[in-house]
Amino acid sequence: MSGCRARTAPGVFRGRFRVVGCGAFRLDFDGGLGRLTNVFTGRPARGLLNRLVAGAGPICLEAPPFPLAAGAVAPLREAAEKRGSGDFSPLWAGEAAALAREKSAETLTHSLWTDALAVMRNLNQ
Repeated sequence: MSGCRARTAPGVFRGRFRVVGCGAFRLDFDGGLGRLTNVFTGRPARGLLNRLVAGAGPICLEAPPFPLAAGAVAPLREAAEKRGSGDFSPLWAGEAAALAREKSAETLTHSLWTDALAVMRNLNQ
């Protein structure tokens, strides 16, 4: 898994990445764990712990159903993000997010291409 230096993630999300040396980075998981939560979408998804996830759930039986949950949180999210806070923003991160390594988009694309060619070669054997 890789993250590109040119990524367009919002600042509140990028702020949760920490460089750990040699160009690698990891997500700050607030104790090392992402959480399954339904507070942002009304359906379970894996993300980083923040104020809303910690306070309301992470799984909240009162969360509005999909797709209404996003609209219910929108005013809080907008106000917090204007202050540079991710307290009410969905900070999506899959199970392998902590394995991510930062590299340029060019290097990532080359790696993906090379790996795909190797897999295709092995399919013919």
